[in-house]
Amino acid sequence: IGRRVTRRLPCVLGPIRVHTPALRCLKIAYGGLIHDGSQEARLNILKYLHELLDHEVDHVGINHLRLDDPIWADLQADRRRYKPLVLRSAHYRRTLLDPQTHQPIVHHSKKTRYNQRRQDRMLAEHFGGHLRLDCFTQPAQVETFVQQASFVANSTYQKSLGIGVCDSPLWQNLLQVLAETGKLRSYVLIGQDEPIAYAHGFLSGNIYTLEATAFTPMNHSLSPGTVMLCRVFDDLTQNHVGVFDFGLGEGEYKQNLSDSSWQESVVHWYGHSTRARLARMMESTTLIGSRIIHLCLDSTSVLKKWRKNRREKLRIESASEQ
Repeated sequence: IGRRVTRRLPCVLGPIRVHTPALRCLKIAYGGLIHDGSQEARLNILKYLHELLDHEVDHVGINHLRLDDPIWADLQADRRRYKPLVLRSAHYRRTLLDPQTHQPIVHHSKKTRYNQRRQDRMLAEHFGGHLRLDCFTQPAQVETFVQQASFVANSTYQKSLGIGVCDSPLWQNLLQVLAETGKLRSYVLIGQDEPIAYAHGFLSGNIYTLEATAFTPMNHSLSPGTVMLCRVFDDLTQNHVGVFDFGLGEGEYKQNLSDSSWQESVVHWYGHSTRARLARMMESTTLIGSRIIHLCLDSTSVLKKWRKNRREKLRIESASEQ
């Protein structure tokens, strides 16, 4: 399952954006490689992708393919023809209910749980005791949630990057569909009647998947994001949801609050056209350069400071546009 589009693939080296050729792309959605598990079905998928790369597209992108998916092993064995570029990342989850007893699972040490309760208490005291978590599940609540969530997102660097919830027809329609099908479950943390953090996600059976989250930066020292997520965990547990999935992308808070993970890969599969070869060479070069830079900076605080300063700069730019 995917869609065809002509686009220039993003290619960056630190703060430098590299201009790449426009490619005919097939973007395969997360979980879009559907098969019955048989080797014949998996090989047929790869054969079809080969044919597309031979004649119709320059690039096939597979979004977050699990490394324990059998088709990953087939793809590795098939590297002699088209060598894909692979970007690996972790996917995090937190089990809320014991699958056998259906009782809440206690996470973290006693000291960590005390600190989390202390963070909640300090944030509530900061707002004079007026701190609450609102939950949005119904179609009639969608407009209010989008307005409150976009209020939070607009005060962060997310606005400049074009990510997170925004007050647009696209988000309104998307959340409306989720609400009408009974899958929407989104939250806003309110401090003295003003939104200070939000979490948007949806239910699929016994699993809650987080899609977007943000908090207002002026309360950063009081950990509003962590406070909100801990309250969300409690709400989901009380409503008999067994698993919290942190969604795509890595983050330190995901690693700290999760209890399990697996490895995934974003696969960039290039064809043999001149523009495809050029784009592959450019991406490969910038990836190697980025890894060297990260290895040099990870042992120091330089990278963290740069990220913090960049986010603050983007936040200020977003605030000045309002």
